[in-house]
Amino acid sequence: MMLNLLRKYWRRPLKKGNKEKNLKKMKEKRKFELEKKRLDNELELARIKLGNDLKDWLPFWSQFQHIDKDEGPEDKFQYLIKATIVGSRAREVVESFPPNGANYSKTLESLKSRFGKDDLLVEVYVRELIK
Repeated sequence: MMLNLLRKYWRRPLKKGNKEKNLKKMKEKRKFELEKKRLDNELELARIKLGNDLKDWLPFWSQFQHIDKDEGPEDKFQYLIKATIVGSRAREVVESFPPNGANYSKTLESLKSRFGKDDLLVEVYVRELIK
């Protein structure tokens, strides 16, 4: 009995006004999603990857700091993995921690201590200027 009622309900045609409204809403939503995707693609910058070179740290760090503040630590950790070059010292540092939100800050501090030391960076850039 209940099954027959459900079948009738699902097979019942929508009222013309509701169907048109639903279709219009779906089209507007799809148009908005496509427009948003197009804008996202246009605005996406080339991501700077961190490898073995200390000179890569400053450009990488200046870009990495601007990751969306609303992102959770898990997502930021995944970005760190993607933002390092496979087989590089930076990737080894990142992969030395289990990939979860709790280890994100530890991983970041470890990268900073390895690549972001001011005295090392000054030395690298001074040597570059002397060449």
